[in-house]
Amino acid sequence: SGPAGLGSPQLGVACSHAIDLHEIWSDTEEHAEDIRPTFQEVPKTTLMVRNIPMNYTQEMLLEEWPNGGRYDFLYLPFSYKGDTNLSFAFVNFVSPEAAVHFKATWQRKRLGRFETKKLLNISFADIQGLEANIAAFKRKPTRRLRSRKSRPCIVVDGMHPAPIDD
Repeated sequence: SGPAGLGSPQLGVACSHAIDLHEIWSDTEEHAEDIRPTFQEVPKTTLMVRNIPMNYTQEMLLEEWPNGGRYDFLYLPFSYKGDTNLSFAFVNFVSPEAAVHFKATWQRKRLGRFETKKLLNISFADIQGLEANIAAFKRKPTRRLRSRKSRPCIVVDGMHPAPIDD
């Protein structure tokens, strides 16, 4: 584990509504401001952690990365056979600051169990936020849902991890 303290928040941008291109092309210059998209800042709270040794389980990651109320979602996908993980995990944090702190602490570090030459590579995930991650998981083929170890872990108030049920 690394030093305590938080980094500054990292924010992304998402368009809040769809744009009709025909409307843009046919509009006059004086009305251009009326059709410009409005942008809403979307906090970046979900990280993708790569190069996790294939023998790790979610339980091992929960032990290695003590929660302390900092994250509410952990998903370590497993192969279809279920014998090894896919070497990456998704972790959603309760704040952008907690995500930045985790990345600063663990980027280019090694996990404690199982020898590996690869260092962790951490980046912001494409899908952001607890609800969006749960929704994305529920869209996955049901083959992966058979085993409880293949389901994401939801952490409530930093304690009592529980896998997502159907």
